[in-house]
Formats: sequence, C-alpha cells, structure tokens
Amino acid sequence: MKAEKVDDTTVKLIFAGPYLRLPGVLAGPLGQHPVLYAKHYCQQFVPKYNPNVGKLLAASRQPDWPTLLRQRCGDIEIPARWANTERPVLDPWVITTPYSAGATEVVLQRNP
Repeated sequence: MKAEKVDDTTVKLIFAGPYLRLPGVLAGPLGQHPVLYAKHYCQQFVPKYNPNVGKLLAASRQPDWPTLLRQRCGDIEIPARWANTERPVLDPWVITTPYSAGATEVVLQRNP
C-alpha cells in the first residue's frame, strides 16, 4: 500500500490490485492503525521532530523515546491508551476521566 496526501483532510490509499476487504478491515479493531498516530500530536515524542524530547523523557520516567511514544500516543492493546486525555482520536468516544493505577472506571464522552 502507498498513501498520497490529497489535501489537508484527505488521503488516497493505493494498492497493487483490488483490495475488496479494506472497508471491513478499517471498520474492525485493527483498522485504527492507519490513523492511530496523529503526526501533529505524536511528533513531539520523536527526536527527529523535537530536539527537546529528553525533557519529556525525564518528566515521564520512560527509558527511551519509542516507549514514550507508545505510552502517549497509545496502541490499541495497551492500558495507556485509556490514560491520555490529550491524544487526539477518531474514535466515537473521547476520554474524560482516564485510566490510572487503581482506577475502577474510565469515563468517556461522545466525540464531536
């Protein structure tokens, strides 16, 4: 797959041949991966885009920037996904009360 930016809100996905399962894949749990890491937010955790990432590492007590990136930008399989209220999402719900140690609930509200 190749991706081309069409404009600020449109991406064109190009495949070598027909990919009729794509709508179903994107609608499933793993379909979030193409949009999980919003560059405008997540680039602050990557040294290539932020030379001061060391300060973020020290404040977060994470061992390296890839771990910090996963913790702050989330992955669909880790609890930290439910702990960051700052991360922009395309999910139907946004976190208002995050998951934290000892939490018994996570509160979400409808994504406008």
